[in-house]
Amino acid sequence: MKFRPNYGMPQAIVVDDVEYNKQIKKNSLYYANIIVWTVMFLYPLLSILDFIYANSIFQELFLVKIITILLIYVVYDLSRRTGRSINISLHTTFFLISANAALVCNVVSFEVAPVFFLVYSSLFMLFNLAVFWPAVNSFAQLLSTLIMLSIGYHAINQVTLETYLSQGAGLFIMIGFFSCFIPLARYGIIMNNTLNGLKIQNTTTQLYALHLELMDKNNQIEHSNAKLGELVIQQDSFLALVRSDIQQFVISLKDLSGRIDEERITKGDQASECVEGINANIASLQQLTEIFPDQQNTLASDIQIDLTWIDIYQCIQTMVNLMKAEFDQKDIVFQWISSGGKELIPLDRIYFDQVLYNLFANALKHSDNKNAIYAEVVKNNLKTELVLSCAPKDVNFPLHKDTLKSKTPTVQSLKRGLGPGFYVARLITEKMGGKLTYDQGQQHVSYTLKFKSEIA
Repeated sequence: MKFRPNYGMPQAIVVDDVEYNKQIKKNSLYYANIIVWTVMFLYPLLSILDFIYANSIFQELFLVKIITILLIYVVYDLSRRTGRSINISLHTTFFLISANAALVCNVVSFEVAPVFFLVYSSLFMLFNLAVFWPAVNSFAQLLSTLIMLSIGYHAINQVTLETYLSQGAGLFIMIGFFSCFIPLARYGIIMNNTLNGLKIQNTTTQLYALHLELMDKNNQIEHSNAKLGELVIQQDSFLALVRSDIQQFVISLKDLSGRIDEERITKGDQASECVEGINANIASLQQLTEIFPDQQNTLASDIQIDLTWIDIYQCIQTMVNLMKAEFDQKDIVFQWISSGGKELIPLDRIYFDQVLYNLFANALKHSDNKNAIYAEVVKNNLKTELVLSCAPKDVNFPLHKDTLKSKTPTVQSLKRGLGPGFYVARLITEKMGGKLTYDQGQQHVSYTLKFKSEIA
């Protein structure tokens, strides 16, 4: 499963209908198994009541219960083998227990009939407490039970209807009717819980996929940073060698220049030789400058940029919140010079966060305590500039920022106050089609990020 996050946009959690129906069927089978097996194991125990309250017909009632259990098991086994709906077993169980109730409550003596009415009404209620199906099925079973009770009353019982109702039938009808509303609420609750469970499961899957993607992205960043770090080390070593060579050439040129001054009058030929030596050294210097590495060709070719529209205000505020502990440690505050509502720029979110982190970390590393970091977004034609500045709090930088800016351009090189963090940020910025510059004044330092406002 490939999940690509869209930053700033909520992801809809979609549950497949097939998966949802499969889970509903699984829940229905689970609760049906509980009811059927509970009835088959516990219903014969009601013979104890038959033995106590209807001893004269105890054996006949026990035989009826055994036959009922066998019929329930046969229907359940056939439904399971043929793959039919489990509701067939539930309806069979409910119907046979209701038939038992209609028979037993009409054949026992008048004095003990309330006991059996109470027992079977309790079974009816417990059944509705555990069953998972639409409530219309429970009302249909109640109707069939009342029909069988009515048939049994007219065929077997000799008491009046008022007496029959007062001796337990009325209580049975009331409990049965109100218990039919239990599946109405239970069915909806289980359906919602199932849907929410699938949503949570899908969300977990998406989060895990996002976690794997972020880990992969993080590995790419670490790999890129390692290569960029090696590049910085190689550049430092190369520049050190170049500096040594240039110093040797300069010393040689100075020596030749002195010899020319001393002997230019008396030895014209030798002076010409010195001039030729100077020209040779100059040619060597030119060759040396030609083999300097071109910075535009040093960008890591394996950095994969995925441009999406992101809000730079939100990105900066998120980074400030993440680095709040570091700010508090050096008593540094963050302040917007001008903050708009939203500014969408086509950038790679992961690498832009990396650039912001490097710049903030660089500013923290080379700033004094009790300084302030200012941020400003400037819209200029088709380009957007983000300026991060660090200055003392008492300077009132937002008011005097134009006068504090250095008159001459600051040399963009790896020197004190910048370091590899700035260099890595500059390489990533240029890879995203932007430009990162550094400005240093007497009382402030500024980092300026320039990006295009549209995707080329």
